[in-house]
Amino acid sequence: MTIDPVPTGPVETAPRGFVHDAQQLEELHTVLERAGVQLGAYDRRITEWVSGWEWSTVATITGWVQRAATTPDPVAPPADDAAEERTTDAIREALESYLDQVDPEDVDTDALAEQIAYHLAARTATEGASS
Repeated sequence: MTIDPVPTGPVETAPRGFVHDAQQLEELHTVLERAGVQLGAYDRRITEWVSGWEWSTVATITGWVQRAATTPDPVAPPADDAAEERTTDAIREALESYLDQVDPEDVDTDALAEQIAYHLAARTATEGASS
C-alpha cells in the first residue's frame, strides 16, 4: 500500500495509507518540536488522541503545523525606513503636543498614551487618504 507523506502544500485529496499510531505520534511530535511548540501534559494527551485517528487526518494536521512554521509572518510588513521615520515623527509630535498642555510634574501616562494613539491614527488616516 502507498503511504502519502505529510503534505507540504494545500491538500486537495486525503493523504493515503496506514501508519501505526506510534509512528503518527512521533511524526506529530517531531513537527511540533521543529515548529517551536512546547507541549504541556494536556497537549501531549491531545496529540496521543489525535495520533489514533486515520493517517489522512494526522498527515493533514501535521502538514498545517509544518507549513505554518515555515511560512513567513504575513502580519509583519517588510522593513520600511520611511514608515519608521514617520512613526517616530508622529510620536515626537504627540509628546510635544501633550507636554505643551501639562505641567511636567503632573504627567499622566494614560493620557500620554491616548495622545500618541490619536496622533498616530491621524497620521495613518492622512497617509491612507493620500495613497
